Amino acid sequence: MKKKEMVKVPSAGDHYFSESPSAEHKRRSIFVYVRGHAIKYETDSSTFSATHLDRGTELLINSISLKGDEKVLDLGCGNGIIGIALSYDLPRGEVVMSDINKRALKMSKKNVKALEIKNIRIVNSDVYGSMKDELFDVIVTNPPYKKGREVILKIINESINKHLKEGGSFYMVGKRSEGIMYYQNKLEKSNMKTEVIKRGSGYRVIKVTMEVKK
Repeated sequence: MKKKEMVKVPSAGDHYFSESPSAEHKRRSIFVYVRGHAIKYETDSSTFSATHLDRGTELLINSISLKGDEKVLDLGCGNGIIGIALSYDLPRGEVVMSDINKRALKMSKKNVKALEIKNIRIVNSDVYGSMKDELFDVIVTNPPYKKGREVILKIINESINKHLKEGGSFYMVGKRSEGIMYYQNKLEKSNMKTEVIKRGSGYRVIKVTMEVKK
């Protein structure tokens, strides 16, 4: 009788949103063309979208409007592709990239250094834990939906109510199976200016604009 193969189940420390992943390292080089820029970057196992640029992130990157002088936060940056892509369109601005995953932060730093990008700052932070007093013109995230609604709602609420400047924009991407309609409905009921600015492959990009107080 043929011996059954054991299926390896990832441990709690192997997820892309873990602080210190324990999975074996497996690095890859990925080439993408986004926002008119050809970018080669590296990924590692137990980081988000480690084998390819997922469609949702690509849609998000190509949806963001920038003037060139904003302070932008890439919240939950993973390997850094969102912040890196946006940095090229911010000649007078700055990108802050944050994550709790130490492996992801290491890869982000490696990619930023390899690409010789000077207007990016990388922060080790669990959501806004290390950025309590910082405000941003633009906040961008493909949040960790697997962590559950409570965490996603915390990310949305803290981003918009505590860290977004007046007139600023908050962007998030998700698909129906991740509950994006639930978060969209929550935002629309809060009377915030909420728009679905792009759809594709089951994903939708939501933009929330913070109104300027009169």
